[in-house]
Parts: sequence; structure tokens; C-alpha cells
Amino acid sequence: MLSLRQPAIFSLFLTAAFIRPFGHSYSTAQRSDVLHFDAQWWHHASSDEQQGFIYGYRVQPAGAPMVSIVDEQTFVSKTVDSQKVDRPNAVLAAIHLGWKTMKSQETPKNSEVFAGPHGFLDGAWWGGFSGDWPSDVTNADRGYLEGYLECSFPPVTARSVRLYQEAINKHYAAGLHERDKIANVLEGLLKRPAVPQK
Repeated sequence: MLSLRQPAIFSLFLTAAFIRPFGHSYSTAQRSDVLHFDAQWWHHASSDEQQGFIYGYRVQPAGAPMVSIVDEQTFVSKTVDSQKVDRPNAVLAAIHLGWKTMKSQETPKNSEVFAGPHGFLDGAWWGGFSGDWPSDVTNADRGYLEGYLECSFPPVTARSVRLYQEAINKHYAAGLHERDKIANVLEGLLKRPAVPQK
């Protein structure tokens, strides 16, 4: 059986609500837990978190090529390594460069095609467990949230990622909502009133 965590050809066209999400406030830029997606972050992140970040960052892909996640991750890694170490947005710059220079790959005839705007990123990809999430799944889920929030609601804080991850985990934990798209679940959470930062 093919796992949805395996490399796949994908094209995600996610939409974002332009509202202030819970877990964020306008003063987050001064917070010490603001995440910086630079070379240091990329090298510290696991492969699962890196791939999750790329999936999540494709919220508004405007011309992003259809390529395998492994090829895109490899491109980002090589590009980040070739940039100045202290470049604060190295990962984002590398992703955008990939979108401009990578060519879409031909989709094999026997590939599963997802017609919806959020592709295959649903509860089956996120995972639904009654206990602790496995670390590889936790890392990929965290990466997805980091990428999604960075694309739609920067700056991203470690606290906001943790709060959204806990809320989405609860949504999928019972196994009743496996077909709900992650972006739709997250957009519902983003529409809730802002939670004060501590």
C-alpha cells in the first residue's frame, strides 16, 4: 500500500483567509519565539519537517511547478547551502527560486490524481492517533503549519505552531474526520477570535 508520506507528484492550490489568526497578535514580531526560516533552521529541521514546510508553504503557489517533494526538497537544500549563512529568509528564497527554475514533471499514467484544491493533504496524511503522535508524523505536521503560517500570517511563533498542531491533532484524533482537508480545518481555526499572547 502506498503511504501518503512517500514522495508524490503534487500541486496544491490552497486559499488563505486574510484575518488575524488565533495564537498570533500584532506584537509577535517582538517575541523571542518568532521562528526564522534560515539556513540554520533548515539544517536543524528533520527531513519530514522540511517536506511538511514545503507542502504548507504552497498555500499560494502562483506558478509552482508540479515536482516530487523529494526533488523540491533537494533543490531547496542545495540552494540554501549556496547562500550566505546569515540570510534570514534563505528557505523562502530557495523555494521561490525553485518555483521559477524547476520544470514540471510529467505525471506517470498510473498516478493518483487529486482534483480538490488541497490535494491529498487531509487527515490520512496528518494522522489520527489516540495517544502520542509518532515523531516523524509530528515533525511533518509541524513543518506543514510552519510553512502555511509563514506564507499566510507571518511572523510565525513556536507557540502558535504548537497551539494549531494541538487543535488539529484533536480534530483528527477520533478518526472521524479523516477526509477533512488540513487547510480547511486550519482555516476554521484561523477564524476564531485571537488568543492573547503570554
